Amino acid sequence: MEALWSLLMGGVIMGVVLYLTYICTKQLSLKVSKIAGSKYIKIIDKVGLGQDKFIAICKISDKFYLIGITAGNINLLSEIDGFDENDTSFVEKTPEFNSVLSEMMSKIKKKDS
Repeated sequence: MEALWSLLMGGVIMGVVLYLTYICTKQLSLKVSKIAGSKYIKIIDKVGLGQDKFIAICKISDKFYLIGITAGNINLLSEIDGFDENDTSFVEKTPEFNSVLSEMMSKIKKKDS
C-alpha cells in the first residue's frame, strides 16, 4: 500500500511541475512578445515563396511597403499606395461545413440513382 501511495504522490508532483512549467512558459512568452514588439513597424501579411524566402507587406508609421525577405537580404520592392489593412473584400470566404456536406451528399445520391 505504501508503494502505491508513493507512486500516486509522484504522479501528482509530476503533474504540478508540468502545470507550473506551462504557466511560466506562457507568461514568459507574453513578456517577450511585448518587448520584441515594435511600436512603429508591423508585418501585416507575409507569404512564403520557398525555404527562407518571403514577400511581406510591412507597415511603417502610416505607410505600407512590399518587401522581399531572404536568408541573407531584405529588399524594398515597392511602396503600396492606398492599401487598407482592414479591407477583406478580396478574401475568399470559406463555405460552411453544413453546406459543403449537403452538396457532397446530394452528389452521391445523384450518382447512386
